[in-house]
Amino acid sequence: MRRFELSDGVSSKFWEVDQTGSELHIGFGKIGTAGQRQCKSFANEGAASAAMEKLIREKTAKGYAESGAAAAIVAAPAATAAPEPAAPAATPLAIAGATPPWLDADPLVQLSPELAEHALPSRRHPGPPPSTNGKVRWAQYLKRVREHCPLRARVDGGPDDPGVIEAITRISQGERHGSPESDAILLATETVNEEDEPASDGCPFLDVLVADKGLLYAFDVVLMTQRIWIHPDYDNDDSVYTAKEVSFGVYGLFDGTALALRAHLAHAPQALWEQCVQRARAAAATLHTSARPLLAALLPDAPELANELALMLEPEMDDQGLPKWNSNYAWLIVYATSPEAKQALRLWPSGAGLWHDSFHRSLPGLATALQDRGAAAIDAIMGGNWSDKTPQALGCIGTPEAIAALAERYYQDWQFEYLVDAVERWPDAAMAGLSQVIASSKQGPDGARKLLAATVAKHAHRVPALAPWMTAPAWKVLSVAAAQYTTVRDCADTCDLPPVLAAPPWAAPAARGTSSYAITPLDQGPLQNFPAKIGKLPKFCTPLVWSRPLLAANGKALPDAAMDAVAIMLRFPHADGVYEGINQLKQACTPASLSDFAWDLYFAWVDDGAKAKENWAFYALGLLGDDDTARRLTSLLRIWPGYGLHARAVTGLDVLALMGSDTALMLLNGIALKLKFKALQDRAQEKIKAIAAARGLSNEELEDRIVPDLGLDEQGALLLDFGPRQFRVGFDETLKPFVRDDSGARLADLPKPKKTDDAALSKQAVERFKLLKKDARTIAAQQVLRLELAMCAQRRWTAQVFRDCMVTHPLVRHLAQRLVWGVYDADGRLQACFRVTPEGAFSDAADDAFALPQGEGAVIGIPHALDLSVEDASAFSQLFADYELLQPFVQIGRATHTLDDGEEAYHALGRWNGEVVPTGRLLGLLNQGWRLGDTHDSAMIWDLLKVLGDGYTATLNMEPGIRAGSAYEFEEQTLGSVCIGRGGPKDIRASVPLSSLGAATVSELIADMNKLCA
Repeated sequence: MRRFELSDGVSSKFWEVDQTGSELHIGFGKIGTAGQRQCKSFANEGAASAAMEKLIREKTAKGYAESGAAAAIVAAPAATAAPEPAAPAATPLAIAGATPPWLDADPLVQLSPELAEHALPSRRHPGPPPSTNGKVRWAQYLKRVREHCPLRARVDGGPDDPGVIEAITRISQGERHGSPESDAILLATETVNEEDEPASDGCPFLDVLVADKGLLYAFDVVLMTQRIWIHPDYDNDDSVYTAKEVSFGVYGLFDGTALALRAHLAHAPQALWEQCVQRARAAAATLHTSARPLLAALLPDAPELANELALMLEPEMDDQGLPKWNSNYAWLIVYATSPEAKQALRLWPSGAGLWHDSFHRSLPGLATALQDRGAAAIDAIMGGNWSDKTPQALGCIGTPEAIAALAERYYQDWQFEYLVDAVERWPDAAMAGLSQVIASSKQGPDGARKLLAATVAKHAHRVPALAPWMTAPAWKVLSVAAAQYTTVRDCADTCDLPPVLAAPPWAAPAARGTSSYAITPLDQGPLQNFPAKIGKLPKFCTPLVWSRPLLAANGKALPDAAMDAVAIMLRFPHADGVYEGINQLKQACTPASLSDFAWDLYFAWVDDGAKAKENWAFYALGLLGDDDTARRLTSLLRIWPGYGLHARAVTGLDVLALMGSDTALMLLNGIALKLKFKALQDRAQEKIKAIAAARGLSNEELEDRIVPDLGLDEQGALLLDFGPRQFRVGFDETLKPFVRDDSGARLADLPKPKKTDDAALSKQAVERFKLLKKDARTIAAQQVLRLELAMCAQRRWTAQVFRDCMVTHPLVRHLAQRLVWGVYDADGRLQACFRVTPEGAFSDAADDAFALPQGEGAVIGIPHALDLSVEDASAFSQLFADYELLQPFVQIGRATHTLDDGEEAYHALGRWNGEVVPTGRLLGLLNQGWRLGDTHDSAMIWDLLKVLGDGYTATLNMEPGIRAGSAYEFEEQTLGSVCIGRGGPKDIRASVPLSSLGAATVSELIADMNKLCA
């Protein structure tokens, strides 16, 4: 099964697909969880193959990267003007007999001494033979069982099985021989004995059975024990045990008693071993489904048996109808080898979906998997819940996949040592694996960059051989890290540099100061405006090993001598204005290369402990970052509080504000509007309010002005040029982009480039469209909701602001053309309705030209359904239908609501008092303009607020409330009244009667509550 993963800071998801005949088996979900599984059927294999390739293209277009061995076999990136060394053009698929360099390591799997001593024997690793002295082992058994597991008959009046009575007698009288039923009871007592005896003692009674009655007999008795339950007599005396036969399955990990049979099977003659395999096949159907994996665990040298057992598993359901996957199925993942068996096992949940998971906490289980399956054991190791044993096992495997998994998921400092040891032992795999995880993670695991840098410094000569086996993003990371060792950079000459880098003014002999905070006078120009005292760069600041800024004029990298100067400038204070040298740097270099440099600086700061006194390295993202930096940073800000990084997230808000672009401010506003971490959301709201106030605007007016244009032309379109072919981008009613070909036909998606297309142009167009779709997804919901709330709150715009922010804005115009607009007089009365045409003109309901009034006091708004006359509503509805225009939200024909008689005098709506609603549905109000109220004692929030416009705010009370950081602690909430107060959400003063609200505001408030309680 091919696996693809997406880690973008907001989420960490996987998607898997595998084809079996005419069916596609698909899995998806969050990394580390079971996810969901589905099966899609097609007419034939060809149709299934085509569908799979299409799905893979869609996923990779969204940013998913293939993981595992299949992902490694891709072409390396082509050489560019950047200073990274060019990767070989050939891929492993074109190199006969080629293998990745890390597979040449010997050994590829190396068990630590601690793990090695826990590995169970097999025919390939038999170990010492078990004891065959039945007399001695019987005596040892009697001593053990009498001390640790005294058996007695049931005292509750229930009958005991004959085998139990016989077993009790045999223990009492020291009778060595008996029936198979009593042998099974005696063997079952060993599961209690082994808890108090050293593992090196083995299983004495099993040795007795093999010595007295042979291996086949012992094999049968071991299987019989899977139906026997030995347990303390809790009702009477828990110092003694009772035993009985049961029909339910085995949910704990197979015990050492059953697995002790492996030692005898490992040393058995081939013919006898084959008889045991046949005996296992015959017994499989008689065992409970949870016990069947024991057969594979006992016979690891018969993988075909594990394949058969994997196909026999029958899901057992829990109380909620979900399959119960217990840890013993991991034995099948270890030993199954056929594609069909692996596919069957992948249909079961893994990770957090395990019902009972002790395999992944078991040193014998993990050690045996590594010994028997080598690097292939990683599927079983990673298929379960992460435990303190998982990094120990991963650290024994010398593949990029194992090292990447360990780098991504170690949780404790002591577990980091396993990663360090693996990196030192397998440098090729380490460089490939660390590069992959750094490239795929927007945040990057702690310490990974330092480890990669140290490894590259020692083994840079091995880097070129890795290129054909790495993904393009991973190769970019590795090649940058190795550039100073493996290449001679094509660096710019001094004459090509901006003045601040050609001759840094602070380095001039005349540059002097008396205070570490003093700023030199401006009489010598803005470049002289630097601190009088410039300290030494911190140790983590090593710009020579980071991505180099590239000059826009010629693509050459900044020379070594200029790199420290860049870092020094970034340390200058910027509270009173950005140093002019930074502006020169940004004008001279490409935005993408500056962004890459800033991220490398940021991650170096994080790896050094993210000390607050050096947070200039964080602010460098704001000074040098582009819109892609803003997107990437925003995804991190949204999750940081959940990892205890609230303070860093707050600083990140300042970084976004420092960027100052429309995209950065739009993303900052998005955090202010909706975030599950209320404290950070409040800080974002304060930041937006401060930015708006500095510009003399309200928050809503700022929102109007910070909508990015996405690089669209004046008509709101975008040309995608493939050379011989061209496509134009348009937008639907939800701002989802689509493409039309030269004939104007709308296409399902942007076509793949052909051989006849211009390769460079088509590649650029594909990347541009991919970014456009990503940005549109971020912007769309926010803008649609913004305009809908503007309609509900009865916002008004002057004619000029309406033209600038709605009609002519390259993106918002696509929404504006799908709405009915109204002209209102100074008293707020609707005078006339019109629509915006694709040409940016205006027309009335009859589709005749309409002129905006120029008089004083006339403003523009979005009429609510209550304001539209029946005639206007009908005419505009037909007009939109004629032009095939769908509205972004329901305006025409919107459901309306009114107050009941007498409610006008109330200060609160009490219709829904006492209604009980799911907490999740209540939180859905956050998507309709509501926000969480203040946090009180014990981090509890007891109300939701909605700004209604005209200076009013609605407050919805609830019990028991929502705990900040644990929103779903209480599954249900009991609603109180919806109170109306004068003022904003932070300064609600006196309550007011409902008659104070406009009809549209009342209607929308009732609609919100009716939807909540439906």
